[in-house]
Amino acid sequence: PSMYKMRAEAAEKLGVELVQIVPTAECIQKLRDTDTLLAYYWNGSSLEKKTANRPLACIDESGRKATTETKKLLALLMERGTRFVNYRATKEQLADKWVQYELIKKSGVSIPQTAILTRESLAEFLKSYPVVFIKPRSASQGKGQIVITRAEGSYRARISDGEKSYLCRTYKNLHALVMRCTGECSAHIIQQGVAVAKIRDRVFDFRIICQRTRCGRMSITACYMRVGSPRSHQANLGKR
Repeated sequence: PSMYKMRAEAAEKLGVELVQIVPTAECIQKLRDTDTLLAYYWNGSSLEKKTANRPLACIDESGRKATTETKKLLALLMERGTRFVNYRATKEQLADKWVQYELIKKSGVSIPQTAILTRESLAEFLKSYPVVFIKPRSASQGKGQIVITRAEGSYRARISDGEKSYLCRTYKNLHALVMRCTGECSAHIIQQGVAVAKIRDRVFDFRIICQRTRCGRMSITACYMRVGSPRSHQANLGKR
């Protein structure tokens, strides 16, 4: 109940009504017949069941193990024009770091140079930048990441899994190490390393969540700071 109360209060501040949809056969039929559905809403002290109008926007919290009724309800809502804030297909697409890079680059936002990892891109990036990052396209929280630092003809490779560090005297040895760690190159990206700010010798960054209001303006709805562990190249919640 405390979660629903918190969400309802936040929604009220934004001038919207928040309801929890009940994915049942009865709800689906009601939506087909009357463009309304059964839902729960916070009445100020508890959850209360009521008939609600079809929502203009919906957050899909069903996860990958959605029931048949849930899938039918989501499909019908989309067919009727409800917009999904985090529709499953969109979430899966945006989980790909290469897709993220291309979308951000098209928007004109400044972003470190990035490419699909190949033998050629590895050599090119190491010639151009003193620090490069190799990341799995679909991983998060720094998992499977390799940080390579070039210095005086040798290479230092730090692998996030287990925090192992390797010194490679030649590019041939480094390439062999990268291939052994990444397996299929196309499943990884290589990215330019950039200088980052530090506090007490620890890297940090800010994450800001923006949402579009009814007027079409972007509004900051959340902001938090992440601090990395000592000697880490990343400020990551999974690596503190």
